[in-house]
Amino acid sequence: MFSEIVAWLASGVTIANINLGVLPGVTNCNFPERTRPAGSGIWVRGAEDVPNFVGSYIYGNVIGCHVGGGILIDHADEVYIGYQEDKVTANANWIGVSPTGAIIPNGRQGIYTLGYGDGDHYDKIGNNTIAYNGMAGITVEGEDAEGVFIHNNLIYSNGGLPIDLGADGFTPNDLYDYDTEPNYLLN
Repeated sequence: MFSEIVAWLASGVTIANINLGVLPGVTNCNFPERTRPAGSGIWVRGAEDVPNFVGSYIYGNVIGCHVGGGILIDHADEVYIGYQEDKVTANANWIGVSPTGAIIPNGRQGIYTLGYGDGDHYDKIGNNTIAYNGMAGITVEGEDAEGVFIHNNLIYSNGGLPIDLGADGFTPNDLYDYDTEPNYLLN
């Protein structure tokens, strides 16, 4: 399965203001004489056994019409999705939907992160519009996926939960305990 952009063990990568899987102004995923891209739009790959604090930025992109997901973060930290290099300035991505509201779904999650954090390094997902994807809007999976910061996203009309902690569907609230699963299974 191939992705359109792959950043593997890279530091300081910026992926900005690109149309992935779609042409500018596209209004659907019906491409004459062209198949849908097979993988995810963007795949940022770290290494599970090597601390890899990537410090990469993904912003201003339109990502749609992939058989896979929109963005896959695979054991990489400090990936800022929807933020510029200063880690503060918002600059949204549109995942599964265009800025004009055209439905351009990805077949899997809008954003899927297997990142891991140590309290000082984490992925930050904010200011994005994530809609019409085949599965959850955002999935955080893996026991080490701690401290994934998810803030100020517009998530709607996806085939699964808006945010799925654990990639296992609905997780009920359970007060007064400490969880070690993704994002500590925050209530």
